Amino acid sequence: IKQQQSNWCWAGTSVSVLNYFGQPTTQQQFVGYVKGGLYNYPATSREIQNGLMYFGLTSTINRGTLSYDEFRSQINSNKPMITLINWKNGGNIGHFLVLDGYFKGMNNMNYITYMDPWYGDHYQHNFESFKNNDRFWWNETVQGISRGY
Repeated sequence: IKQQQSNWCWAGTSVSVLNYFGQPTTQQQFVGYVKGGLYNYPATSREIQNGLMYFGLTSTINRGTLSYDEFRSQINSNKPMITLINWKNGGNIGHFLVLDGYFKGMNNMNYITYMDPWYGDHYQHNFESFKNNDRFWWNETVQGISRGY
């Protein structure tokens, strides 16, 4: 899902996860609930969590990175995650992605797959360097996402 406003990565990722769980929601509906209007503002993991709860999904927030086993456990339990990365190019600006898969790559390296709402496309990244690389660092994760009923 492509984010519909420049600061709505949080809405694009949240709606993607809601759709995955069979809860069709628009970015406008999600932003309207979380922000009280259709404002092109960034959001926090806590705001995402509150929005997901309103639309029927429970979750927890994990500060920092996950181990590869923790990551795989979430995916194997059909629980995609919404992760916050922070860019290193100044300003410490954050961006949300949906982590949704993994595989073994060349030389038996662990890879993860993710959806970037800026482009609305899927990508892959070496798990270890996803935690911290020259472009960004993994800040926190909305995880354990499941139906609240």
